[in-house]
Amino acid sequence: VCWGWTGNLTFIYWDITKDEGIPGANVTCHLWSSIPQSPEFFDLGNGTYLVEVNTTYLWALPIRCYLIVSFDKTGFEDQEVGTSIMVFPVPTELVVFSPEVNQINENPYHLMVPIGDMIDLQFSYNDTEDSDGYVGGLEGAQTNARIVGPTLVEQYIALTDLGGGYYNLTFDTTEDWLYESVGGIPTSHNLPYLIYVEFTLENRM
Repeated sequence: VCWGWTGNLTFIYWDITKDEGIPGANVTCHLWSSIPQSPEFFDLGNGTYLVEVNTTYLWALPIRCYLIVSFDKTGFEDQEVGTSIMVFPVPTELVVFSPEVNQINENPYHLMVPIGDMIDLQFSYNDTEDSDGYVGGLEGAQTNARIVGPTLVEQYIALTDLGGGYYNLTFDTTEDWLYESVGGIPTSHNLPYLIYVEFTLENRM
């Protein structure tokens, strides 16, 4: 399941002699993970028991969590059953918005910017899966952006969190560091500059 999912797992404590459920049993639940939990359970009164699992208390790691449920009642054989749960990070998407006037062939990823101009690139970082009850923009992400090009080796640039899952990056062609290999003198080249951005947020892809 994806991180954020909350739901019930159904277990049946059964009398195989009378072929009927066993209500009113003593139930013990343990969820073994990086932080052990004792989930709540609900006795439906007919031998069926629901165990609530809330994955927001778990980490989205590539390891299995184990839920162990034990049943006992006077006069009946004790039973113990286990199941494993794998919690995956929530899927996300990153959408780029750029000025249409600078786009090459209406492609927001390929731009032409005249020397002396400054443009804003906006990124929308979104949760795309509703297991956690939410789909939409993700605020507070850790961002990493860097630019490489024909006149510099590498430069890290800051993004501004605009709120609502939107982040802004300003590309200013007048910055001296953009032309460090030509003495800070604005110079046109036929090779492109490449901007790499990375967004990370706990329990999200």
